[in-house]
Amino acid sequence: MLSWAQATTELTPARVRHLLATGRWERVCRGILRAGGGPVTVDQSRWVAVLAAGADAVLAGLAAAQAGGLRGRWRHEAVDVLIPYQRQAPDLLRRLPLGMPAVRVRRTRHLGDEDRQRGRPDRTPMARSLIDAAQWMRSDDDAQAVLAAAASSGG
Repeated sequence: MLSWAQATTELTPARVRHLLATGRWERVCRGILRAGGGPVTVDQSRWVAVLAAGADAVLAGLAAAQAGGLRGRWRHEAVDVLIPYQRQAPDLLRRLPLGMPAVRVRRTRHLGDEDRQRGRPDRTPMARSLIDAAQWMRSDDDAQAVLAAAASSGG
């Protein structure tokens, strides 16, 4: 997964268009490309969410905790993405492919280096991810379930 801007940093726009035209790459949604085909995987959908949210976006909440190893299933598994507060949240409804989990872009005033864990894609560290996930759950029972799953797995 990569953005058009990333692709054209390394390759000419003509080369990128050629890769798309020959089927080696495909357009997942506006501005987001991937090599290969088939259905979009969970990991790829997380990448799409972060790339579509733009510069300095990180995976957050339950999606970040799951990317970090948290196991379990919850009723509402949206992909949360954090962006700096001063940026306007992008309108992703028009950009994301059908069948992809819901994406919620959340703005934060504090997103320092300590809140960014390098990964594929970048995400918030486990502690912040769990706190955010619990805070953003629709019910107290769901929040408790997330924290209990983390405690039982050593997360």
